[in-house]
Amino acid sequence: MDYLLKINSKGNQATYKIKYKNDRFYSLQHVSGKLSPKQHERLMALVPPLEQVIVLLKDQYAGRVAYEPIEKRASTYTQFTDIYAQWYERKYNIPVIIKASDGATIKWLINTLRNLSGSEEEAVIIWQLIFDKWTQLEDWYQAQTDLLQIKKNINIILKQVKYGKSTSEKGRNAKNVADDYRQKL
Repeated sequence: MDYLLKINSKGNQATYKIKYKNDRFYSLQHVSGKLSPKQHERLMALVPPLEQVIVLLKDQYAGRVAYEPIEKRASTYTQFTDIYAQWYERKYNIPVIIKASDGATIKWLINTLRNLSGSEEEAVIIWQLIFDKWTQLEDWYQAQTDLLQIKKNINIILKQVKYGKSTSEKGRNAKNVADDYRQKL
């Protein structure tokens, strides 16, 4: 896990990023601010060799030093993969097998939905919405659950998610309207 170490002591302020791997200190990186030479010499006293010791240091240096955990957000690729895998497992009660070729398909879908929506966060929301509304698709498209099939049908899937599936009644109504216009000409 990573932490921001914020030091506010004797008029000096500085922020450092501390990295731990497997509960052991890994690296320290200066982010901003400045410490006096004497404070800088004592800096490593604020960076314990084991991550679990941070809990004790928080209380010991309260008010002068703060340790803020940095929450890591999953990549867009991981979010897309997780959304699809969870949906697939709920639908079929078996875990999905994602092949190497599916990786390229996921990247293509991410780029397409990001370009459509304007941001990666919105692309993830649209991706989730597709699966939330999957049962509203026409039956044939609902059966197309492989990532490559979703990619091939993405335009139709997006249209049906947004406007609903077309029915033969809607088709007949559209034909009747078209026939009415033709008769007037």
